[in-house]
Amino acid sequence: MATHPQAYTVLRGDRALEPTRARDLENGKTLFNASGCASCHAASDDETRMKLSGGKPLVTPFGTFHPPNISPDKKDGIGEWSEAEFIRAMREGVSPQGQHYYPAFPYSSYRGMSADDVADIFAYLKSLPAVEGKAPAHDLAFPFSIRQGVGFWKLLYLTSSVITPDTKQSAEWNRGRYLVE
Repeated sequence: MATHPQAYTVLRGDRALEPTRARDLENGKTLFNASGCASCHAASDDETRMKLSGGKPLVTPFGTFHPPNISPDKKDGIGEWSEAEFIRAMREGVSPQGQHYYPAFPYSSYRGMSADDVADIFAYLKSLPAVEGKAPAHDLAFPFSIRQGVGFWKLLYLTSSVITPDTKQSAEWNRGRYLVE
């Protein structure tokens, strides 16, 4: 039970999944670039790095991960995802189907982002070209191939901290901290 994706929410509390303001595509683009999304999700042969079909192998000691298609393609990408599903994936590492994502997807780094900022990234992704094609399945050695083990990892290591501004620092300083943390 503790390894179920809902267990983390029950045990650690739920954060707001609803943005509070209109979407800002320019902010979404800035955060997309600062977060390094294209590093893993861009098609390896795409010089513009905006064809986000994923699939580029990420070889680790645990096995090989293949980042998914995050283009707005409705069949193979995130085109059918809701904004709340995207926010949950980015901050909690849970897919729309309720499965844990492996921490090779750095959702632990996005935990401190506001729902508004994650929604801006989602809006920006939706403005990019849809690309057909699914990435290959991960090729992981046992026991890393068991996703429920990720639930234990989350309970032990995934913090629920939110980045709060340092009132002694300027708005620019706080924005820079937010972007790098």
